[in-house]
Amino acid sequence: MRSQWKRLLWAALLSCTGFGATFTWYYLTKSKSLTNDEKPLAFVGKVTDEIHRRPATRLLGKK
Repeated sequence: MRSQWKRLLWAALLSCTGFGATFTWYYLTKSKSLTNDEKPLAFVGKVTDEIHRRPATRLLGKK
């Protein structure tokens, strides 16, 4: 019974360490481009290409 608690403690410690490392890595590498005055690479203009769907009578496999 004692070894199960020991394994559980090690698993919890490893899990919490992984969570903490991921959390820290996320906040240390978060992009700071919103705070400086960089110009954007591109802008989206007017979109004219809409999806052209086939009529239901022309679908393959449906008869």
